Amino acid sequence: MLSTIYNCFDKMIKCLKTKKENTQEAVKFLKDASWFDDQYQIGKAGVKYVLIPITDIAKKTKILSKFKGTIEDRNLVKIVKKNRSLKDAVGNIIPDKHIDKINRGYEVIGDIALIEIPDEVEKLEKNIAWALKRLHKKVNVVVKKGKRVSGKYRLRKNLVLAGENRTETLHVESGVKIKVDINKSYFSSKMGSERLRISSQVKPKE
Repeated sequence: MLSTIYNCFDKMIKCLKTKKENTQEAVKFLKDASWFDDQYQIGKAGVKYVLIPITDIAKKTKILSKFKGTIEDRNLVKIVKKNRSLKDAVGNIIPDKHIDKINRGYEVIGDIALIEIPDEVEKLEKNIAWALKRLHKKVNVVVKKGKRVSGKYRLRKNLVLAGENRTETLHVESGVKIKVDINKSYFSSKMGSERLRISSQVKPKE
């Protein structure tokens, strides 16, 4: 279950200040463009205006050409979400029909999240990667999985999208620490139970 806690922060957030009657249309416009910052509540400015949080990548001139208002830095209430799902993290970035594809194709190896990006939303891959990184506090790197495997060892050309620029990590499973570079070896955290099964069959002195 998703629980939401509201807290005040001192950080100034970029907002679209516009009339209250524009709220619904403006939020939809910003979400469609991946410019709505869903980490903050929509604020109020007097009785006639609202403050809609926008992301750092938002195109201010395009927003103001669509809605009468101003872009301002304001203090807003941050939404701290616990137990968030991937859908919560990227739901305002990409359509629901593509989220399932990402859900099926991503895994966490050590402190690296390895994800598959559908072709239809490839232009938003960095937005998706940063949203996934925020979702998993222990993830320091988000890597896009290469589309094809090649060679004797079935390796992929993976690409770092967010976080530290590395593909090496320390993965822990069944009490064992495994140092792995996902660009130099074929490794899946989903096969942990199979590795444990095989290791349990090894007899002394084998």
